Amino acid sequence: MKITAFSIMAGMLILSSFTLAAEDMKKAKGWGFSSVTDFAYYPESDFVAGGTHFAPVTGAYSKTEFRTTIHAKYTLPVPFNDNSLFSGNSIVFDTALELTPLSVMPEFSVSFTPVAFFNFSAGGMAGSAWQFSGVHGLAGYDSKNHKYTDEKGFQTWLYKTWV
Repeated sequence: MKITAFSIMAGMLILSSFTLAAEDMKKAKGWGFSSVTDFAYYPESDFVAGGTHFAPVTGAYSKTEFRTTIHAKYTLPVPFNDNSLFSGNSIVFDTALELTPLSVMPEFSVSFTPVAFFNFSAGGMAGSAWQFSGVHGLAGYDSKNHKYTDEKGFQTWLYKTWV
């Protein structure tokens, strides 16, 4: 089982090494592609969030996090004027797919920069997870009993929006 989890992580690491990012995607016109891989180790924490959320990793992989996020951005220049206050204005459409060994989360956002120092952004994401080797990817927290209940993969979704 540990070999399977290691194989998944190694595959995601290799996939993320193929980055096709433009050097400066904010100023670029058209499409830009990138991928980011994060690996983190967290010290002991007693923090508990309420509601349905991605469960903390327990067992052999406790205190660790591993994810790869693949982005596809389309930048549309909005040339209001030639002076420095309005240079580089754009609308950016960003789609992403975040993958971990236990979850998948597609994301979408739109950012509008009308003036050099303002950036308006809105977007959303929806993710689901599954159970693997006794590790729960998505769980509901019961605050009365202080326990997690397993949520069925792809039947329960975690939604998040922002403006």
